[in-house]
Amino acid sequence: MQLRTCGTAVLIAAFIVGTAGTATADPAPTGSIEGKVWFDRDADGRINGVEPGLYLGWVTLSDRYGNYITGTQTAWGGTYSFPNLAPGVYQVDGKQYNYGFSTPTTRRVTVTADKLSTANFGARGGKITGRSWKDLNANGIREAREPGFSAGIGLTVYNGATTMNADGRYTIDDVALGEATLQSSDGYEGGRMYTQSPAHQGTDPTRDSDFEQGTGRGPTFTFQLGPNGSVRPTTPATADVGYYEAHNTGTLTLTPDRDTTTLHVGGTVTFTGTAAFTGNALDTHAIHSTGSPAGLIFTEVTSTPSWSLELFGSDYFSLRDSFFRVPPPTVTFTVKVAITAPTTGNLTITIGGGIFFESGPATSVTTPINAT
Repeated sequence: MQLRTCGTAVLIAAFIVGTAGTATADPAPTGSIEGKVWFDRDADGRINGVEPGLYLGWVTLSDRYGNYITGTQTAWGGTYSFPNLAPGVYQVDGKQYNYGFSTPTTRRVTVTADKLSTANFGARGGKITGRSWKDLNANGIREAREPGFSAGIGLTVYNGATTMNADGRYTIDDVALGEATLQSSDGYEGGRMYTQSPAHQGTDPTRDSDFEQGTGRGPTFTFQLGPNGSVRPTTPATADVGYYEAHNTGTLTLTPDRDTTTLHVGGTVTFTGTAAFTGNALDTHAIHSTGSPAGLIFTEVTSTPSWSLELFGSDYFSLRDSFFRVPPPTVTFTVKVAITAPTTGNLTITIGGGIFFESGPATSVTTPINAT
């Protein structure tokens, strides 16, 4: 019994000592890899202050033998990160398959415990250049006296960054491989609308406008990978666009179906009108009310062809067509008005005159109203 007791005591003591001596191991130290994918516009392999990062690029991490581990998208500014990596050698791949490159696309990076390792990747895109000018005589040919025009203009292409200078010269950088189609929008200056000049006029292709009149669609360029990771167009990527001041004017007639000076509360009056636009604007034609006395409510407004109707409360309406009709259209319309209270005043309906940025003088028809 004593030997057994002694043996048991020895075993218990050994267990207690062993338990007391056990400690939780600290986690193994790790390091990380961070970096940036940026548009290396001067292809010098160095990041400078004006070169932007590539947003939503893709960077992958592999082990030292090239076995894929994980991947990540670049954040706004082109940055990425692979945290909590065990010390060792890794491969980081920053090749962007829709762009060229200015640096090696794969880098071997050694991760050291508690240290940050860096791998940056330079991407290269294509470039489109051109100029926008104010076409004073609207003939689609850039002449020496005609100034550059940059007010309110948008020259866009998918995956491209546009810089517009005050003299109308523009550059679109960072254009992706493949096809790139230019698109221009209307310009606005001093409350007046400017639209695209006629395209491909004259005999000098360096002085004409290259964008479709009305739609604003420009040429399509194809970019492909060139020497040393460059991105080159298959044809010279330059396009100009002329703008002229667009006058949205015309004639307007308006006929009521009854005497508007002897109306009564609870009754209605219907106006039938025709608007014939004769200006040189190609889009955003509108018919709208510019004044009505209290006690009148617009209850129904229709047009042929059918235009978009916008009602602002019950005392203002606008019929608008923004679908690039060439030449300017003629539209017939009806306006039904309900009399809800005794009133005296004038009902005015207008085309042109600056609504929705149409340039040119307004054309209006005013009808006297008297209701008891």
